[in-house]
Amino acid sequence: MKNKVKIALTFFISLAFCACQEQSATNEIHKLQRQAKADIKAMQHIEKEYYAEANEDYHFCDSMLQFVPKEKLEEYFNTLNLAQAYLIQFQEVKPVMERKFDYLQQQLENLHNDIATNYVNDSLANIYLSDEQKVADTLHEQVIYFSDRLSAQKNELNSLRKAMKQ
Repeated sequence: MKNKVKIALTFFISLAFCACQEQSATNEIHKLQRQAKADIKAMQHIEKEYYAEANEDYHFCDSMLQFVPKEKLEEYFNTLNLAQAYLIQFQEVKPVMERKFDYLQQQLENLHNDIATNYVNDSLANIYLSDEQKVADTLHEQVIYFSDRLSAQKNELNSLRKAMKQ
């Protein structure tokens, strides 16, 4: 009788452990999905608030270079070159990031479904989850990078625009 109790107890403990691991993976997936959604919103904010204004100021300042005193020309030109580099970089990287966000969201949804239907075991789910975590973290760092750079360029170009109007 003691053996049956031990077997039953071991069985229930292993079931509880598996359920905890499945729940943990599911929670991690939901966390990554929330992070991706927040980063997508942040990208939209960057584009509307920083990129659009910086781009407009860049074009204004670029068109006004011909009226700048010669002693200020090199300084203004250097500011515009740096701003242009960040604007172009954002333009080129944004579509790639958008595709990666779409793919990440699809992969997370697929992994969630695979876990729910027991299509993948816990150790395989954790390997896939680790890979998706790396992608999500990389995208998150890119969002932070563009937020920092483009907000700084927006401020620089706004100051330059004001200086050129005087």
